[in-house]
Amino acid sequence: MPAWLASNGSTIFIALILLVLVCFSVRKFIKNKGSCGCGGCSGGCGHCPYRNADEEKNL
Repeated sequence: MPAWLASNGSTIFIALILLVLVCFSVRKFIKNKGSCGCGGCSGGCGHCPYRNADEEKNL
């Protein structure tokens, strides 16, 4: 087992780094899902495509 870890250590290390980056990316995507990306925004800022449901219905 130690010989296998020694020969594959760099591959395992890079895979762990990629896994962490993917986890952070998915976490950020889920956190910003349905919003404009503003922290704590409820959809009423100027960056949001539809400020309320009435504007969305009119389009």
